[in-house]
Amino acid sequence: MELPVIQRLKKELDELKHELKSKLPKELEAARAHGDLSENAEYEAAKERQAFVTARIGQMEQRIRELSL
Repeated sequence: MELPVIQRLKKELDELKHELKSKLPKELEAARAHGDLSENAEYEAAKERQAFVTARIGQMEQRIRELSL
């Protein structure tokens, strides 16, 4: 039986993976459609969120491995 903290982390991990694979690509595509990327705040925000989510996923996967030992 998994610990409640592991269950919570896995739920958040699933949500972040969904965001990374579904929501963020759509946001990036919509922002790209606005034109010049060098002055596109929406595009920059989506890229920053993408980097954050990717890093957070790595941290959470590591934490789940540590707690599962």
